[in-house]
Amino acid sequence: MKKPKAKEEAKDITQVEFTKETKKAIRAIINSKKRIKLDEEAVKDDVEAVAAKLGLKPGEVSNMLRLIIEEEERGGVLEKVEKRLDFARQILDEFEDELPKKEDTEKKE
Repeated sequence: MKKPKAKEEAKDITQVEFTKETKKAIRAIINSKKRIKLDEEAVKDDVEAVAAKLGLKPGEVSNMLRLIIEEEERGGVLEKVEKRLDFARQILDEFEDELPKKEDTEKKE
């Protein structure tokens, strides 16, 4: 189905006429959304299963998968993450004497 041209004004919803073509397109969208929801649930189950096998949290596995997918799609993502981590390490090293020690924060709790 073609999108209306940008210059065309959108109709008032009460003035919309449904054709066989638009009904078919709407049904296809509904079916696609239902399939996507089922696929998302299956992916969630798969991530949980892999996480359990690896002894990791599902969120950790999801984050790694996100990075892998972004790296495959755009490239350079892992390098950017590594640079950020290196920078964070530099900051920690610079402020090492000023940051509270882990033992100090545990005593307060």
